[in-house]
Amino acid sequence: MADGPFWMSFTSLLLSGGSLVVSGGSLLVSLRSLAASRTANREAQTAARLEHRLEGMNHVRWVMHDVILDGNITADTVASIREAVQISDRVFSAHVAETLNQLRATIVHLHHIPSEQLTERDLKAADELKEKLEAVLERMKEEAGFGKPTAPTARPGDGAGSKIIRW
Repeated sequence: MADGPFWMSFTSLLLSGGSLVVSGGSLLVSLRSLAASRTANREAQTAARLEHRLEGMNHVRWVMHDVILDGNITADTVASIREAVQISDRVFSAHVAETLNQLRATIVHLHHIPSEQLTERDLKAADELKEKLEAVLERMKEEAGFGKPTAPTARPGDGAGSKIIRW
């Protein structure tokens, strides 16, 4: 009775259906692997971008040290701001890159002028340089994710009717 054409075609149909289920399962596993690899790739790019952002921020900090603390613009200061500009073009917003480029021009200008030949305009530019460096560093921190925290002001469960005991 199991030898008839009906049972043979039924068995063949079941095997085909089973193959289809296995193929579908393989497809799902492949799609999950693709999604996982894209997520891993995105995370790797984010980590690499963060490394470059930290490097750019460190260059700005070195420039700030020279300008604000030492009150002196050296060849190292010029090199640091140049590096910060190059890095910011790749990993920061256009606003940060443009601001750093403007600051670079000011630093290069001030570096090439002997201190006895500084004009009032140059001294004003030096004072503005300090403020602008601090502002651009804050902007860089925010873009890198190190900005001001946006934590909620109240915790879940806080309030008059809360039964949570806080120590």
